Amino acid sequence: MNNVMKSGLKLSLASLFAVGMLGGCSSDEDSQAPQGSQSSSGVTAPAPSQPKVADVKPAEPVAMPKMEEAEKAVADKVEEVKQQAESEAAKAVASAKTGSMVYNTCVGCHGAGGEGGVGPKLAGQAKDDIVMKLGKYKAGEQVGPMTAMMQPIASGMSDEDITLVADYIATTFK
Repeated sequence: MNNVMKSGLKLSLASLFAVGMLGGCSSDEDSQAPQGSQSSSGVTAPAPSQPKVADVKPAEPVAMPKMEEAEKAVADKVEEVKQQAESEAAKAVASAKTGSMVYNTCVGCHGAGGEGGVGPKLAGQAKDDIVMKLGKYKAGEQVGPMTAMMQPIASGMSDEDITLVADYIATTFK
């Protein structure tokens, strides 16, 4: 063989060897070979460093409240807010009550101007006297000939109502 052919053959063999090495590193056959095994090029892949699937524990489940519990919690909160609103509304109505509103139950017997009628005249009486008499009626004490009529009315009045109506009568019907 001549020198040209020999050098061409050497070059061809070197090229094939290089392609074989490169191809051996990335061929489908080697990429599917299990790790830690030897490839066709003679290179041993490193052993796996990741844990096996069997060694991995599943995450703890997150406890989620049941829908019924959540709905009950919401319903309870709605009821609580509703009761609070009703309580505050009742307080607002009570504080808006005036002596003239309380006196509306008295008009039938004591007159629109406190001038009297079936009941005695209230105009000109002092606030403290009215509070004292209504307090006695409320306590069930005998005050005068109209005690039987006044006890049920006074017993349905709060202390605030008594104060409001006595102030109204004393300042309005002088």
